[in-house]
Amino acid sequence: MKLLLLCNHNPKLFGLDKWLDDYRSNEIIILTSSKKERLYSKYEQNINVFLSYVEKWTEEIIAEQAKILYESFSYDRIIALDEFDVYIAAKIRNFLGIEGQSVESARFFRDKYYMTKKVKSFGFPVAHTEKIDNYLDVYNFGRRNGYPFVVKPNLGAGTVDTYIINSEFDIKKLVKYNFQSNQFICQEKLNGNLFHIDVLVNDDYIEYINVSRYLHPTIEYQNNKSSASVTLTEKDVETKVLRCYTEKLIRAIPTYRFSLLHLEVFYDGNEVYFLEIASRLGGGGVHRILNDQYGFDPQEVVIKLEMGEEFSNFPKSKLNDYYGFIMVIPNLGRICSLPSEKEISEYLKENNGLGFQCFTRLGYEYSTIHSSVHSLYEVSFKGDSYQDLVDKLQNFESWVKSRIIYT
Repeated sequence: MKLLLLCNHNPKLFGLDKWLDDYRSNEIIILTSSKKERLYSKYEQNINVFLSYVEKWTEEIIAEQAKILYESFSYDRIIALDEFDVYIAAKIRNFLGIEGQSVESARFFRDKYYMTKKVKSFGFPVAHTEKIDNYLDVYNFGRRNGYPFVVKPNLGAGTVDTYIINSEFDIKKLVKYNFQSNQFICQEKLNGNLFHIDVLVNDDYIEYINVSRYLHPTIEYQNNKSSASVTLTEKDVETKVLRCYTEKLIRAIPTYRFSLLHLEVFYDGNEVYFLEIASRLGGGGVHRILNDQYGFDPQEVVIKLEMGEEFSNFPKSKLNDYYGFIMVIPNLGRICSLPSEKEISEYLKENNGLGFQCFTRLGYEYSTIHSSVHSLYEVSFKGDSYQDLVDKLQNFESWVKSRIIYT
């Protein structure tokens, strides 16, 4: 079996560095950008791994290089690790006649307007959503449906270019966008708690449904709130409700047989409202948390399942431990002092921390915060209760921010 892996990120982000060095079972061709060559070059020592670089990471260039690589390797499968590459991967499969996630499935998981319409047609409550193609459509949506509502890119992710519109005054901030060339949607602002639900599907069987509650909606980064969530257990009443909902949803939508899914819903205690779903592993600390919870790397497992390899160590017992992560939001200004990695590691060791990632450096200047994942650090913890995790996340944020100096 030969696999083409589309990955234009640091391999550590997807855990490739943990297993790819010594991988020997099948052949893997990694297509990435030449800007990432330094990060991937070490895998050239593995005779089962082949590397291909492109100067620019665009759908057209990816498709052309994938076609060239197929002529050399005749690969059997394609996997895109990044949400933004899911659709072009499906188009390449369709062109080459390769088995895998279909174009219809990929479109569903990428096109927020299309997915919302489909989910509504399956009988699930959704936020009222309209596609817009000019600036004045935003005013019209507010006049027809009232305020507040949300404007966001139809093909977006991570709350980039997402805005809460509370009145016509707020619409003026959108004048910088070209609505003709960039697809946007207007969407009813939902109430209730926001949850993310992470799922592994193995040959159409759901191996796990992991429910987590955000401490506040991710769009609150615009009010200087860090994105953070806590994983719920069997003891929490929302767990059963949202697992049941998720299983019904997955059976209705065009889910590929080997999938990692990241679902977001609002739940007000009475009704579950669909927000969006992505065909990928969850971001933030989700990867590290799932790895610790279940004792395996879900990204590694799905890649290997797609290549026909067997894996039987799936979880059978109930989960009783609480986990959580936080993406610490920066202040505006230039970083002139940071805690050392040793200090952070010692803090985590004393407070049952699982690990962290640093996304900043001395001298870096923050002139704006552009999304909920635009952060200084991602840190995850394990704890004894929901409140214990909330305290751990908030205490770390206070501790690390007290040790950062801006100018």
